[in-house]
Amino acid sequence: MADEATHLSQAAHNAAFLEAIDKERYPDWAVTVVFYVALHYVDAFLARKGRHEPATHENRERLAKTFTELRRVVPQYLRLKSASVRARYYGEKPSAEDVQRLIDSPLAELRSRIEALLQQP
Repeated sequence: MADEATHLSQAAHNAAFLEAIDKERYPDWAVTVVFYVALHYVDAFLARKGRHEPATHENRERLAKTFTELRRVVPQYLRLKSASVRARYYGEKPSAEDVQRLIDSPLAELRSRIEALLQQP
């Protein structure tokens, strides 16, 4: 089972990969990586709370909704998940600008909120 630090490390690793990919050429993969950065931030919080490794995306969403502290970021998480699903399963190709908007808004908000929560004792 991965702990909080492992999930934060994976989120940073995924964010570094996101910076490295050509978002013009591979926007569908970029959107998917954006989602997985967010997923590992959520999992870091859940690990902090003793809820390690949700078995499915649905379990993760259900768990996230049970924590008052995360309720403010669940909409951002779901927006990123939806963009990833549309790209992976339905062939929707977002533009590089769409990817950047996802990075600048829902991901930045989620990341900032969870990082602040993880700073608390």
